[in-house]
Amino acid sequence: MAILIVDDIPEQRQKMREILQLGSFEQILEADSALHLFEMLGLGENPRDGYEDQSIKLILMSADLGSREEGINTCRVLKESRHLRDMPVMMVMPPGQPEQLPHVFSAGAVDYVMRPVNEMELLARVSTVLRLKEEIDSRRARELELLEVTRKLADANRILTRLTFLDGLTGIANRRYFDEFLKKECRRSARLKKNIALIMIDIDYFKPFNDTYGHQDGDDCLKQVAQVLDETVKRPGDHVARYGGEEFSVILAEDVDQEGALTVAQNLRANIAALGIPHEGSQVADHVTISVGIAMGRPRRGSVPEKIIVAADRALYEAKRGGRDRVHFSTTMPFGT
Repeated sequence: MAILIVDDIPEQRQKMREILQLGSFEQILEADSALHLFEMLGLGENPRDGYEDQSIKLILMSADLGSREEGINTCRVLKESRHLRDMPVMMVMPPGQPEQLPHVFSAGAVDYVMRPVNEMELLARVSTVLRLKEEIDSRRARELELLEVTRKLADANRILTRLTFLDGLTGIANRRYFDEFLKKECRRSARLKKNIALIMIDIDYFKPFNDTYGHQDGDDCLKQVAQVLDETVKRPGDHVARYGGEEFSVILAEDVDQEGALTVAQNLRANIAALGIPHEGSQVADHVTISVGIAMGRPRRGSVPEKIIVAADRALYEAKRGGRDRVHFSTTMPFGT
């Protein structure tokens, strides 16, 4: 624990050094000017290595360093430095200038002693300031530890929340996330008086696929389909989720129109077909295909989100009844006209 004496008069530095050594303060550094001080603390053009190595805990500085105001101005500069603003500075005041004390404290000094320096007073004030510094450092260390623990807990909670809303097999959003997001987007669309569209997707003849290729290949198929669906839906406000089993959903929540919803749905269907996953058990193609149902409407205050789910499900049923591997757009207005 080093104390740095800053004074341009060698005799005065020597006097304070002797007093501090009598008080068992052994690590004592000296600077004979503000420039010398700045260099030692890494603020000058030619910084020295003393600050880090010596672990300075207190600066004991002459208020009339160099000139009447230089010590006070130097203290102010230190307090404006981000890595030195917590360094305690004690001013050594010239006799007969008590009017300078308000300026000393406004510059950031924590305490002062008057010349001629009284040995007992100096040691007592230095001990008090150092003790306070230790307590502040200890408290700050505890606060940093607490902040780190809080940060880790927040990170863990974010991961847990993310896992809670992810489908374990496919890695996309799960049914729980879908339900929460649809409610939120229905409220937002009602507030903004904008449309929302829901696309329901079903993998055609998925049970025969599992029967033919086994559940491992079935899981791989679900993963590939989920990835392509997620990559196809590109707008930030739109979301893909696994609705359940071989069924997926897409919420288009950015004021989409009928043409835009149909374009997204057709792209989804075409991109899944382009995967070319073999499917001997399908009755519509030799590869995996999907059926797609779309419902769209403009929610109003108090609208029930389940209504658009029902409408999209009916549209999906019509797509499957019409021969599968196709898109059907619902003519039903789920939230009324």
